[in-house]
Amino acid sequence: HKLSPMRAARNTQGEKRQLMLLAFLFVIGAGTATARTATPPAPKPAVIKSERDTAFRFLPVPLISYNRSLGGMFGLVPLAMYPLNKKDTVSPASLTGGMGLYTTNKSWFAMVFGLWFLDEDRWRVTAAGGGGNIKFQFYAGGPIDDFLRYTTAAGFVYIDVKRRIVKDLYLGVNREYADFRNSFDDVGNDNRAITTTFTGVCFVG
Repeated sequence: HKLSPMRAARNTQGEKRQLMLLAFLFVIGAGTATARTATPPAPKPAVIKSERDTAFRFLPVPLISYNRSLGGMFGLVPLAMYPLNKKDTVSPASLTGGMGLYTTNKSWFAMVFGLWFLDEDRWRVTAAGGGGNIKFQFYAGGPIDDFLRYTTAAGFVYIDVKRRIVKDLYLGVNREYADFRNSFDDVGNDNRAITTTFTGVCFVG
């Protein structure tokens, strides 16, 4: 079954958004895992954190994978965990990191992110930003009857701020901006841009 250029473009665009979504979910997942280590506010005297909780830790995580669209994927996720205030005996360690990914079809993606826990875990802030060039090709039927190379230059920025309103319940706002610029390498300067913004309100318990 042969796909039309428009339908094939939508299919490949979906795969690229999935890659962006995976990067975004990595940030949110890391934040959730870190937040769950938080100790609820304790009555005085405060619980003293262990040396492991107050020390700087650096964790480089390699990424190696493969799929039929991008080929071999090789990357690195460096993570740094640290306390913002060593006198704060409640907040979990904050996290700063990045991710770099390169594939054998010459696609690439990079991002940085941070997760910060402030004022005895009363405030939680998440921020991330990244971008890359993602290359695909698809088969166009009909009069074209050939493979077309297809590239998306993508970027995003995300910020989320939450405030604890009662024990174990946070209220926050977030803002996301994403930009996708698509071009068919075999069709001159045919560039198509898709820009999306999203503002949300969240409750976290």
